[in-house]
Amino acid sequence: MRDAPPELSAEQTGQCVIDTNANVAKQLVESPDKNNNQGNIVKNESSENAELNSTALSDRNDRNLHARWWLEIVVGKSKIRAMLDLGATHTIMGPLGLQIASECESRVMPTFGAQATAYDGRTESIIGRAELPVQVAGVTHTLNVALVNSMDDECLLGADFYRTFNAIVHPRENLLQIEGASERVALEAVTSGKSSRICSLQIGLTEVTELQREELRQLVDRILPTGEAPVGCTSWAEHRIIVDESQRPVKQRYYPVSKKLEEDMHSQVRELLAAGHIRRSSSEWSSPVVMVRKANGSYRLCIDYRKLNAVTKVSAYPIPNMDIILRKLQNARYITTLDLSAAFHQVPMSCGSEKYTAFTVPGMGLFEWTRMPYGVAGGPATFQELADKIIGPEMEPVAFAYIDDIIIATATYAEHLRWLEHVLKRINQAGLTINRDKSFFCRSEVKYLGVIVDRNGFRPDPDKIAPVTEMTAPKTLKQLRRFLGIASWYRKFLENFATIADPLNTERKM
Repeated sequence: MRDAPPELSAEQTGQCVIDTNANVAKQLVESPDKNNNQGNIVKNESSENAELNSTALSDRNDRNLHARWWLEIVVGKSKIRAMLDLGATHTIMGPLGLQIASECESRVMPTFGAQATAYDGRTESIIGRAELPVQVAGVTHTLNVALVNSMDDECLLGADFYRTFNAIVHPRENLLQIEGASERVALEAVTSGKSSRICSLQIGLTEVTELQREELRQLVDRILPTGEAPVGCTSWAEHRIIVDESQRPVKQRYYPVSKKLEEDMHSQVRELLAAGHIRRSSSEWSSPVVMVRKANGSYRLCIDYRKLNAVTKVSAYPIPNMDIILRKLQNARYITTLDLSAAFHQVPMSCGSEKYTAFTVPGMGLFEWTRMPYGVAGGPATFQELADKIIGPEMEPVAFAYIDDIIIATATYAEHLRWLEHVLKRINQAGLTINRDKSFFCRSEVKYLGVIVDRNGFRPDPDKIAPVTEMTAPKTLKQLRRFLGIASWYRKFLENFATIADPLNTERKM
């Protein structure tokens, strides 16, 4: 890295910044299925979970099956003709939706793993979703519209339209009543055999009923303690730090902090002492404390173990591939994510390894960890090995653990309860404590490993990519490297990422 990175012109940087919408447009044009005009239904890889309840079928002789209601709506600034489908769960648009999203400057969120299939079994990818303003009878709401490569009609309005607009169809009168509208909307009933081939969408996971929710609560209450539970300590694993004996002890001075931060630091140290996670030390090793600001404005006590890590022998125990885990979740209808309270602190330090974790607290002295601290080399591998003991290979079809992130995903509610009980009992047997407040049970959509997981597959979490989309065009090499590093994390969602980013990478190497 250069000491004084040169300024880059807008031509060199800003014009090369990745445009997700343009990338999706490219996918629309280059899709091998672009000539496939068969309509689709979002489908999970397991066919038993994709029952078609739609009556939107074509190429049938019974004219009654083709009866459809049509109406004029305004999406963005475009007046289009849309079809109502009571069987569809979400609104869907073809290439026109992408064009309108661009006009509205609405970001298209690429969707990975979501597929659509027609009544004849032919499949096609759903390339993304966009938040689009939809106006009917003067009433405007925003709908999350699914975008497909091709469809015969401009727009299909699904159940999300009915819910959002609180719409009621009066079939005998061919009228649509919209909440907030001054008058009803006239519907055009079409019974010709040229109706759309698009089928109902099954987007989103199944939500639990009140009865199921109560059954779920009783299960969780029976296994997990209510209220705030102390952080556990497992006997199934321990963390060992191995350092070359010829290595001189790393001894660093503490970093000076303000009086206010020092008081916060002392308070957290006293809490750790009371919990038994740290103890006073006479070690020859010492690392400095850093106070890291959290999103809510408070501070977290962390230790700068970079110099210790540089001389530590790290375990080669493998960490799972995130993409493989996420792809295996695509059959799910019910999802649970479990959060472990201070996960690393539930693993004890191996006898003799505590001295390496020593840290200096200004005004209080030297301390060392009795539990595995965050930030030490090999910590993730130690916890992954523990997690693999809890979530064994026999659970892999439905339960997975990426370090301390545990997820359970099943196709049926009964199956979900059975596996949830099994996993919770295994975690209890290991002596670990679950944070109920941060765990999500039997949900239709969850955030896991930085993405949103649902039946359609997984897609970027808008909260996570907001810093990327809100970044200004880089003007220095340092800013350019930072942008490329962040954007590369989401390359699996961006087709031809390497090609798109090549001009930026070329500039970075100059």
